[in-house]
Amino acid sequence: METTLKLPKGLKKLFMVLLLMAALPLLAQSNSNQQNAYTGPIIDMHLHSYTSADFWGPAPHPVTGELSVATAEEHLEETLKIMRRYNVVLGAVSGVSEQSGNEWHSKAPGMFLRGIELREPSEFMDEAAFRNSIQNGTLGMLGEVAAQYFGYSPSEQGYYPYYKIAEEEGIPVGIHTGASFPGTPFVCCPKFRLALGNPMLLEDMLVAFPKLKVFMMHAGGAGPFSDYTLQMMNMYPQLYTDISILNWMPGMETVLESFLQKAKHMGMLDRILFGTDQMVWHDAIGIAIDRVNSLDFLTAEEKADIFYNNAARFLGLTEAEINKHHQLVKGK
Repeated sequence: METTLKLPKGLKKLFMVLLLMAALPLLAQSNSNQQNAYTGPIIDMHLHSYTSADFWGPAPHPVTGELSVATAEEHLEETLKIMRRYNVVLGAVSGVSEQSGNEWHSKAPGMFLRGIELREPSEFMDEAAFRNSIQNGTLGMLGEVAAQYFGYSPSEQGYYPYYKIAEEEGIPVGIHTGASFPGTPFVCCPKFRLALGNPMLLEDMLVAFPKLKVFMMHAGGAGPFSDYTLQMMNMYPQLYTDISILNWMPGMETVLESFLQKAKHMGMLDRILFGTDQMVWHDAIGIAIDRVNSLDFLTAEEKADIFYNNAARFLGLTEAEINKHHQLVKGK
Protein backbone atom coordinates (compact mmCIF):
# COMPACT_ATOMS: atom_id res chain seq x y z
CA MET A 1 0.00 0.00 0.00
CA GLU A 2 1.34 3.43 -0.96
CA THR A 3 1.08 6.49 1.22
CA THR A 4 1.39 10.10 0.08
CA LEU A 5 2.90 12.77 2.28
CA LYS A 6 0.77 15.94 2.19
CA LEU A 7 2.52 19.15 3.17
CA PRO A 8 0.66 22.16 4.52
CA LYS A 9 0.23 24.83 1.83
CA GLY A 10 2.63 27.30 3.47
CA LEU A 11 5.31 24.64 4.01
CA LYS A 12 4.94 23.39 0.46
CA LYS A 13 5.53 26.90 -0.90
CA LEU A 14 8.61 27.31 1.28
CA PHE A 15 9.91 23.92 0.13
CA MET A 16 9.56 24.98 -3.54
CA VAL A 17 11.38 28.27 -2.88
CA LEU A 18 14.27 26.43 -1.21
CA LEU A 19 14.52 24.02 -4.13
CA LEU A 20 14.67 26.92 -6.58
CA MET A 21 17.35 28.68 -4.52
CA ALA A 22 19.44 25.51 -4.44
CA ALA A 23 19.18 25.17 -8.21
CA LEU A 24 20.07 28.77 -9.06
CA PRO A 25 23.87 28.41 -8.71
CA LEU A 26 23.82 25.36 -11.00
CA LEU A 27 21.66 27.17 -13.54
CA ALA A 28 23.91 30.21 -13.39
CA GLN A 29 27.03 28.10 -13.88
CA SER A 30 25.46 26.28 -16.84
CA ASN A 31 24.43 29.59 -18.39
CA SER A 32 27.92 31.02 -17.80
CA ASN A 33 29.54 28.02 -19.52
CA GLN A 34 27.19 28.38 -22.49
CA GLN A 35 27.93 32.11 -22.77
CA ASN A 36 31.69 31.50 -22.63
CA ALA A 37 31.67 28.51 -24.99
CA TYR A 38 34.01 29.00 -27.93
CA THR A 39 32.54 28.20 -31.34
CA GLY A 40 35.18 29.58 -33.70
CA PRO A 41 37.99 27.82 -35.59
CA ILE A 42 40.27 25.49 -33.65
CA ILE A 43 43.87 24.41 -34.22
CA ASP A 44 44.80 21.03 -32.73
CA MET A 45 48.56 20.99 -32.24
CA HIS A 46 48.81 17.32 -31.34
CA LEU A 47 47.35 14.65 -33.61
CA HIS A 48 48.76 11.34 -34.82
CA SER A 49 48.63 9.95 -38.34
CA TYR A 50 49.21 6.34 -39.33
CA THR A 51 49.72 4.04 -42.27
CA SER A 52 48.32 0.52 -42.47
CA ALA A 53 51.76 -0.73 -41.41
CA ASP A 54 52.00 1.19 -38.12
CA PHE A 55 48.37 1.60 -36.98
CA TRP A 56 47.93 -0.15 -33.62
CA GLY A 57 44.16 -0.39 -33.37
CA PRO A 58 41.72 -1.68 -32.46
CA ALA A 59 42.40 -0.73 -28.85
CA PRO A 60 40.00 -0.10 -25.93
CA HIS A 61 39.14 3.57 -25.39
CA PRO A 62 40.47 4.90 -22.05
CA VAL A 63 37.22 6.81 -21.47
CA THR A 64 34.46 4.57 -22.88
CA GLY A 65 36.14 1.16 -22.99
CA GLU A 66 34.89 0.69 -26.55
CA LEU A 67 37.30 -0.53 -29.21
CA SER A 68 38.78 1.98 -31.62
CA VAL A 69 38.44 1.59 -35.36
CA ALA A 70 40.46 -1.25 -36.82
CA THR A 71 42.30 0.36 -39.72
CA ALA A 72 44.35 3.46 -40.51
CA GLU A 73 41.92 4.36 -43.29
CA GLU A 74 38.93 4.34 -40.92
CA HIS A 75 40.90 6.34 -38.39
CA LEU A 76 41.60 9.07 -40.95
CA GLU A 77 37.98 9.18 -42.10
CA GLU A 78 36.61 9.39 -38.55
CA THR A 79 39.20 11.96 -37.51
CA LEU A 80 38.21 14.19 -40.44
CA LYS A 81 34.53 13.86 -39.56
CA ILE A 82 35.02 14.93 -35.98
CA MET A 83 37.41 17.73 -36.95
CA ARG A 84 34.77 19.20 -39.25
CA ARG A 85 32.05 18.72 -36.68
CA TYR A 86 34.03 20.63 -34.02
CA ASN A 87 35.50 23.31 -36.33
CA VAL A 88 39.07 22.03 -36.15
CA VAL A 89 40.43 23.76 -39.23
CA LEU A 90 44.06 22.73 -38.83
CA GLY A 91 45.73 19.76 -37.17
CA ALA A 92 49.44 19.23 -36.57
CA VAL A 93 49.93 15.53 -37.27
CA SER A 94 52.84 13.40 -36.23
CA GLY A 95 53.65 10.13 -37.97
CA VAL A 96 56.53 7.68 -37.77
CA SER A 97 57.23 8.36 -41.44
CA GLU A 98 56.40 11.04 -44.00
CA GLN A 99 54.01 8.64 -45.72
CA SER A 100 51.14 8.95 -43.27
CA GLY A 101 51.25 12.75 -43.24
CA ASN A 102 51.27 12.81 -47.02
CA GLU A 103 48.28 10.46 -47.15
CA TRP A 104 46.33 12.66 -44.74
CA HIS A 105 47.27 15.77 -46.72
CA SER A 106 46.13 14.22 -49.99
CA LYS A 107 42.78 13.36 -48.40
CA ALA A 108 42.22 16.86 -46.99
CA PRO A 109 44.64 19.46 -48.40
CA GLY A 110 45.14 22.43 -46.12
CA MET A 111 43.79 20.74 -43.00
CA PHE A 112 47.07 19.30 -41.75
CA LEU A 113 50.50 20.53 -40.76
CA ARG A 114 52.62 17.50 -41.54
CA GLY A 115 55.14 16.39 -38.91
CA ILE A 116 57.38 13.43 -38.31
CA GLU A 117 58.36 11.67 -35.10
CA LEU A 118 61.99 11.86 -34.04
CA ARG A 119 62.89 8.85 -31.95
CA GLU A 120 66.34 7.25 -32.10
CA PRO A 121 68.54 9.97 -33.66
CA SER A 122 70.93 7.50 -35.27
CA GLU A 123 68.02 5.96 -37.21
CA PHE A 124 66.39 9.20 -38.37
CA MET A 125 66.66 10.52 -41.93
CA ASP A 126 69.91 12.28 -42.79
CA GLU A 127 70.16 16.02 -42.40
CA ALA A 128 70.03 16.81 -46.12
CA ALA A 129 66.86 14.76 -46.61
CA PHE A 130 65.24 16.43 -43.59
CA ARG A 131 65.98 19.91 -44.90
CA ASN A 132 64.79 18.97 -48.38
CA SER A 133 61.46 17.68 -47.02
CA ILE A 134 60.91 20.97 -45.25
CA GLN A 135 61.81 23.04 -48.29
CA ASN A 136 59.60 21.06 -50.65
CA GLY A 137 56.65 21.40 -48.29
CA THR A 138 56.13 17.79 -47.23
CA LEU A 139 57.24 18.49 -43.64
CA GLY A 140 56.06 21.47 -41.62
CA MET A 141 56.89 20.30 -38.11
CA LEU A 142 59.46 18.23 -36.24
CA GLY A 143 57.58 16.19 -33.71
CA GLU A 144 56.70 14.41 -31.75
CA VAL A 145 60.26 14.28 -30.44
CA ALA A 146 59.93 11.11 -28.37
CA ALA A 147 63.34 11.26 -26.68
CA GLN A 148 62.03 9.95 -23.37
CA TYR A 149 60.82 6.68 -24.90
CA PHE A 150 64.30 5.88 -26.17
CA GLY A 151 66.27 6.75 -23.07
CA TYR A 152 67.29 10.28 -24.02
CA SER A 153 66.93 13.79 -22.72
CA PRO A 154 65.42 16.19 -25.29
CA SER A 155 68.77 18.01 -25.01
CA GLU A 156 70.63 14.94 -26.28
CA GLN A 157 73.36 16.10 -28.67
CA GLY A 158 72.23 13.64 -31.33
CA TYR A 159 69.07 15.72 -31.86
CA TYR A 160 70.92 19.02 -32.26
CA PRO A 161 71.54 18.86 -36.03
CA TYR A 162 67.79 18.53 -36.58
CA TYR A 163 66.94 21.28 -34.12
CA LYS A 164 69.42 23.51 -35.98
CA ILE A 165 67.73 22.85 -39.32
CA ALA A 166 64.28 23.38 -37.80
CA GLU A 167 65.45 26.71 -36.37
CA GLU A 168 66.94 27.80 -39.68
CA GLU A 169 63.85 26.77 -41.65
CA GLY A 170 61.41 28.24 -39.12
CA ILE A 171 59.35 25.12 -38.41
CA PRO A 172 58.01 24.23 -34.94
CA VAL A 173 59.33 21.42 -32.77
CA GLY A 174 57.04 19.51 -30.39
CA ILE A 175 58.68 17.59 -27.54
CA HIS A 176 57.06 14.91 -25.39
CA THR A 177 57.12 15.65 -21.65
CA GLY A 178 55.60 13.97 -18.61
CA ALA A 179 54.65 10.32 -18.46
CA SER A 180 52.94 7.63 -20.53
CA PHE A 181 50.74 4.59 -20.05
CA PRO A 182 51.44 2.49 -16.93
CA GLY A 183 54.07 -0.17 -17.55
CA THR A 184 55.56 1.52 -20.62
CA PRO A 185 59.12 0.17 -20.00
CA PHE A 186 57.75 -3.38 -19.95
CA VAL A 187 55.30 -3.09 -22.85
CA CYS A 188 57.08 -1.23 -25.63
CA CYS A 189 60.01 0.89 -24.61
CA PRO A 190 62.58 -0.59 -22.21
CA LYS A 191 64.63 2.62 -22.10
CA PHE A 192 61.66 4.81 -21.08
CA ARG A 193 62.21 6.58 -17.77
CA LEU A 194 59.91 9.01 -15.98
CA ALA A 195 62.83 11.26 -15.06
CA LEU A 196 63.46 11.93 -18.75
CA GLY A 197 60.03 13.55 -19.05
CA ASN A 198 61.05 16.43 -16.80
CA PRO A 199 60.46 19.74 -18.65
CA MET A 200 63.66 21.10 -17.04
CA LEU A 201 65.61 18.87 -19.43
CA LEU A 202 64.69 21.17 -22.32
CA GLU A 203 66.84 23.92 -20.85
CA ASP A 204 70.12 23.18 -22.65
CA MET A 205 68.51 22.90 -26.08
CA LEU A 206 66.52 26.11 -25.51
CA VAL A 207 69.72 27.98 -24.73
CA ALA A 208 71.50 26.41 -27.70
CA PHE A 209 68.69 27.32 -30.12
CA PRO A 210 67.06 30.52 -28.83
CA LYS A 211 65.11 31.20 -32.06
CA LEU A 212 63.65 27.70 -32.32
CA LYS A 213 59.85 27.46 -32.15
CA VAL A 214 59.45 24.91 -29.34
CA PHE A 215 56.37 23.62 -27.61
CA MET A 216 56.14 21.01 -24.90
CA MET A 217 53.55 18.30 -25.28
CA HIS A 218 51.31 17.40 -22.31
CA ALA A 219 52.49 20.36 -20.20
CA GLY A 220 54.64 17.99 -18.16
CA GLY A 221 51.65 15.86 -17.18
CA ALA A 222 50.73 15.51 -13.51
CA GLY A 223 52.71 16.07 -10.31
CA PRO A 224 55.70 18.40 -9.96
CA PHE A 225 56.43 18.36 -13.72
CA SER A 226 53.32 20.48 -14.20
CA ASP A 227 54.85 23.23 -12.05
CA TYR A 228 58.22 22.80 -13.76
CA THR A 229 56.46 23.48 -17.07
CA LEU A 230 55.35 26.89 -15.82
CA GLN A 231 58.79 27.63 -14.36
CA MET A 232 60.36 26.86 -17.73
CA MET A 233 57.84 29.04 -19.58
CA ASN A 234 58.53 31.85 -17.14
CA MET A 235 62.26 31.65 -17.77
CA TYR A 236 62.08 31.08 -21.54
CA PRO A 237 59.53 33.36 -23.22
CA GLN A 238 59.85 31.53 -26.56
CA LEU A 239 58.53 28.31 -24.99
CA TYR A 240 54.91 27.17 -25.42
CA THR A 241 53.06 24.06 -24.30
CA ASP A 242 50.05 22.10 -25.43
CA ILE A 243 47.53 20.61 -22.99
CA SER A 244 47.02 17.29 -24.76
CA ILE A 245 46.02 14.27 -22.65
CA LEU A 246 45.24 16.60 -19.72
CA ASN A 247 42.01 17.56 -21.48
CA TRP A 248 40.47 14.14 -22.07
CA MET A 249 42.25 11.28 -20.30
CA PRO A 250 40.41 9.98 -17.20
CA GLY A 251 41.87 11.23 -13.94
CA MET A 252 43.44 14.35 -15.47
CA GLU A 253 40.52 16.73 -14.94
CA THR A 254 41.93 18.38 -11.82
CA VAL A 255 45.42 18.50 -13.36
CA LEU A 256 44.09 20.48 -16.31
CA GLU A 257 42.12 22.89 -14.13
CA SER A 258 45.00 23.48 -11.71
CA PHE A 259 47.51 24.00 -14.52
CA LEU A 260 45.36 26.49 -16.41
CA GLN A 261 44.43 28.39 -13.25
CA LYS A 262 48.12 28.75 -12.36
CA ALA A 263 48.97 29.73 -15.93
CA LYS A 264 46.26 32.37 -15.81
CA HIS A 265 47.53 33.71 -12.49
CA MET A 266 51.06 33.91 -13.92
CA GLY A 267 49.91 35.60 -17.13
CA MET A 268 50.90 32.70 -19.38
CA LEU A 269 47.62 31.71 -21.04
CA ASP A 270 48.90 33.35 -24.22
CA ARG A 271 51.37 30.46 -24.66
CA ILE A 272 48.96 27.59 -24.06
CA LEU A 273 48.10 25.58 -27.17
CA PHE A 274 45.11 23.33 -27.61
CA GLY A 275 46.11 19.78 -28.50
CA THR A 276 44.52 16.38 -28.15
CA ASP A 277 46.94 13.48 -28.75
CA GLN A 278 44.04 11.40 -29.98
CA MET A 279 46.29 8.44 -30.84
CA VAL A 280 43.88 5.81 -32.25
CA TRP A 281 40.75 7.28 -30.61
CA HIS A 282 39.36 9.97 -32.89
CA ASP A 283 36.53 10.98 -30.53
CA ALA A 284 39.08 12.15 -27.95
CA ILE A 285 39.10 15.36 -29.99
CA GLY A 286 35.49 16.15 -29.12
CA ILE A 287 35.93 15.16 -25.48
CA ALA A 288 38.94 17.48 -25.17
CA ILE A 289 37.19 20.43 -26.78
CA ASP A 290 34.11 20.02 -24.60
CA ARG A 291 36.22 19.80 -21.46
CA VAL A 292 38.13 23.00 -22.13
CA ASN A 293 34.88 24.75 -23.06
CA SER A 294 33.37 23.67 -19.73
CA LEU A 295 35.96 25.57 -17.66
CA ASP A 296 34.06 28.57 -16.32
CA PHE A 297 37.14 30.35 -14.93
CA LEU A 298 38.27 30.97 -18.52
CA THR A 299 36.72 33.91 -20.33
CA ALA A 300 35.49 33.64 -23.91
CA GLU A 301 38.59 35.55 -25.03
CA GLU A 302 40.93 33.21 -23.14
CA LYS A 303 39.27 30.17 -24.69
CA ALA A 304 39.66 31.74 -28.13
CA ASP A 305 43.37 32.20 -27.44
CA ILE A 306 43.85 28.61 -26.30
CA PHE A 307 41.77 27.08 -29.09
CA TYR A 308 43.10 29.19 -31.96
CA ASN A 309 44.87 32.53 -31.53
CA ASN A 310 47.96 31.31 -29.66
CA ALA A 311 48.67 28.58 -32.21
CA ALA A 312 48.04 30.94 -35.13
CA ARG A 313 50.66 33.32 -33.71
CA PHE A 314 53.08 30.50 -32.81
CA LEU A 315 52.88 29.03 -36.32
CA GLY A 316 53.12 32.44 -37.96
CA LEU A 317 49.89 32.10 -39.93
CA THR A 318 49.22 34.91 -42.35
CA GLU A 319 46.24 37.22 -42.09
CA ALA A 320 44.83 35.56 -45.20
CA GLU A 321 45.12 32.10 -43.61
CA ILE A 322 43.47 33.30 -40.41
CA ASN A 323 40.63 34.94 -42.32
CA LYS A 324 40.12 31.77 -44.33
CA HIS A 325 39.83 29.68 -41.17
CA HIS A 326 37.21 32.04 -39.73
CA GLN A 327 35.27 32.06 -42.99
CA LEU A 328 35.25 28.26 -43.07
CA VAL A 329 33.48 28.22 -39.73
CA LYS A 330 31.08 31.04 -40.57
CA GLY A 331 30.13 29.31 -43.79
CA LYS A 332 28.99 26.11 -42.11
